[in-house]
Amino acid sequence: APTVEARPPPTRLTPLNPPRVYDYLATLGRDAALVHFPIGAPEHEIRYMFYSATFPSAMVNGYSGAYPPGWGERLAALSYPMRDPDRAWSYVKALGLTHAIIHGDVWPDDTGLRLGAALEARGARAVFRHDSDVVFQLPAGAANVQ
Repeated sequence: APTVEARPPPTRLTPLNPPRVYDYLATLGRDAALVHFPIGAPEHEIRYMFYSATFPSAMVNGYSGAYPPGWGERLAALSYPMRDPDRAWSYVKALGLTHAIIHGDVWPDDTGLRLGAALEARGARAVFRHDSDVVFQLPAGAANVQ
């Protein structure tokens, strides 16, 4: 008779060979609070959720079908941050975020570069770059809830 070996599945599935930016995010620890740009499109949100298995930080992005109160307004401001940078920045501060990740190759134009410049103008600094991915550490005041 054949022998069948059964084991429980691993408690955590980890993607193989994630993009290098996720290796960096794994070094930030549990106290970090992240937002990925662009935000809002399901194809990006699903990707961010999948790779979030590689790091322990909290993340604004996600895809569950449930939305907290006020999320629609925040999402509108963060989905198109260059339309009203001050409004988008106010939500970044209100959400208590510590880092912003820009995936620059997603936009067909220079939106990622302009968004990075807008973050730097508000005191953020680039702490990791690889290909078109840039991680910005937000100024300490950005993590204080308004």
